[in-house]
Amino acid sequence: MLVTDDGSLVAAACTEEVDHTVSAVLASIFNEYKGVEKHVDPGNPSSLQLMLFDCATARVACTGFVPDVEDSPILLCVCGDRRTHYGILCSKLDYLKSSLECLGPVFAPMAGIGG
Repeated sequence: MLVTDDGSLVAAACTEEVDHTVSAVLASIFNEYKGVEKHVDPGNPSSLQLMLFDCATARVACTGFVPDVEDSPILLCVCGDRRTHYGILCSKLDYLKSSLECLGPVFAPMAGIGG
């Protein structure tokens, strides 16, 4: 899933209908941790690169999508069932991020970079 930082679903590739509530919750939690991190270690750049969620019916990995932007306005998320190993989710996330890198310039204006 590609999700904006306000929780709007940009794109999803799955076999079932995507619940938009899920994307909003993921974005909310991810942004909450990003915000808290700024207060824990003020003055230092963000080091939060990946977040793993263990939910009742799924495991989810999320990361910022726009390259070279600390507060990326787009999240990239991958989901698996409860038996999916975190290493698999991380590998899929890395693969998708590199495969979709060509979309970075499309989202760069949302991040306030580029022209």
